[in-house]
Amino acid sequence: MRSNLRYSKITRIFITHMHGDHIFGLPGLICALSGASAEKRRAGVHKDPEPLYITGPPGICEYVRATMSCSRTVLGLTLVVTELTAPGNGVPGYGADAGRDDQSAVRRQVHFAADHRCKMFLGERWPDNGASTAPVFKDKEGWKRAWAGQLELPFWTVHREKPANVGGSRGGPVGGLVVRAAPLRHPVPCFGYVIDEPDVAGRIDVDKCVALGLQPGKEYARLKNGFDVVAPDGTTITPTQVLGCDRPGRRLCLLGDTCDSIGIAAIAKGADVLIHESTFAAVKHDEAVYKGHSTSVMAGEFAQMISARNLLLTHFSNRYCEGGSDGSETYAGGKQQRDDEVEDDMALPEDAPVDMRAAAKEEFTAVQGLVREAAHAKGDLRVVAASDFFSFNVQRRETFDDSDRAKGNREALFDGPSIAPPLETYEDARARMADGVKGYYSPNYSGNGGAENRGRISGQGGYRGRGRGWGNDGFSGARGRGYGGRGGGSYHNDGGSGNGGYQSTGTVRGDGTRGFKRGEDGSFQRLPSSRNDSGGGESGGDHGNNGAPRRGRPIAVPRPTRGGSEAYQNVSRDR
Repeated sequence: MRSNLRYSKITRIFITHMHGDHIFGLPGLICALSGASAEKRRAGVHKDPEPLYITGPPGICEYVRATMSCSRTVLGLTLVVTELTAPGNGVPGYGADAGRDDQSAVRRQVHFAADHRCKMFLGERWPDNGASTAPVFKDKEGWKRAWAGQLELPFWTVHREKPANVGGSRGGPVGGLVVRAAPLRHPVPCFGYVIDEPDVAGRIDVDKCVALGLQPGKEYARLKNGFDVVAPDGTTITPTQVLGCDRPGRRLCLLGDTCDSIGIAAIAKGADVLIHESTFAAVKHDEAVYKGHSTSVMAGEFAQMISARNLLLTHFSNRYCEGGSDGSETYAGGKQQRDDEVEDDMALPEDAPVDMRAAAKEEFTAVQGLVREAAHAKGDLRVVAASDFFSFNVQRRETFDDSDRAKGNREALFDGPSIAPPLETYEDARARMADGVKGYYSPNYSGNGGAENRGRISGQGGYRGRGRGWGNDGFSGARGRGYGGRGGGSYHNDGGSGNGGYQSTGTVRGDGTRGFKRGEDGSFQRLPSSRNDSGGGESGGDHGNNGAPRRGRPIAVPRPTRGGSEAYQNVSRDR
């Protein structure tokens, strides 16, 4: 990663969706930020680091918890992970003014500690408008109703930053930079984010200030922040006397993978920069929608729809190379890549196109061709193709234009209070864990979802409920496999107990042994083990429920050896 941004400046991370190419780098970044904070604290430079806030779709809590637990990461800062959920109960979330008045709803959005050190907090946030979740990817009729204005889609206010000029008249009494989220159409839950900056003060007229008796200095900054200043001769100078007209604040719109962005259109109007995917050329429209992605024309049309000033194209298919636009480029190595050699993103929505490669010979192979198509659809030439290590300077303008007016009145957006997620206190967390009550985990892994689904704690600081539960040494689930978490940390499932060997779900009970050990001659020898409750299972793992053998699972069976001892070989036994 190449960036001029220092680790200490990164305090918030926003995840669009849970596909691997968008989340696999997150654990490493968390560890890097945690290590940097720990080093500063040990050096006495940064005694109390600011928490790292991560916001994303359902499943992000389980992912972060799993990666931190399995990697045995000792966090050097507080980690607050928030999932954007939409229970559809009509109750506004914590990001809305009305949502903070409902204390019952606030308590249900509290972020619970996930470890005894209270360094990781997991929770959810409901949409500001209380709307239910967006239609699923295959629900074409639902997305059509959204386009027709017959379906209200949810949106979330996920962050409101405090301005540096607290007490001044600029940026509202409390709020500053604001980040909001809205759903996009993709095979998995996906979000786009809109970042709004408040209008800033105009240029200061130095000549007027000098004429009023105020020489250049730090008092100029106070004037720009909205404060009155007293000159050395006692004259009071107000900002309106020496400042020009306000300059428009910028708006950035960053979208994840999508084949329909109508869900975020209402809050993205007038964006100074729209970052939109352009996986395919226009000729492959059917294939793009089939796979949950956009064409260059779709990106350009959406940019025109929301009056975006600049359009940045990303997420190009491997079939498009960087370079010229005459359609004759070749890929690295001088070989032109064929369509059947390209593996694009997954998706299984509506009916497949009749012939996804009918126009393959007519399709260009250069990214610049996508730029031309998007520019034609957008209606101007302010379209850029992003690439590795690409940077784009979003310049601040001096006057308002049509794009700024499309943003509407944003005063209420910035005047709201801080909306940091409510966290469980250390005392409440320890008391809850001592009582055996679990905290929050993703609705994807539970029946009722969220903090309402209560269970018992398993291991040290984890929990066991429906779905997967995490302990201090690993996890054990009520369904499927579990890893570590008890005694010697060996492999076992929820139904098993004791410290030893592999155990089947609900039927095999260990007796404190590990199952196998290596003998002096190098062979594996089985240790004593208990029988299945039904009389047929073995702790070696060859039988499941009611003694039924597992299909295709390698098991250990004894065979005589010349030395009279038992060695073991792996075989596969079917039902």
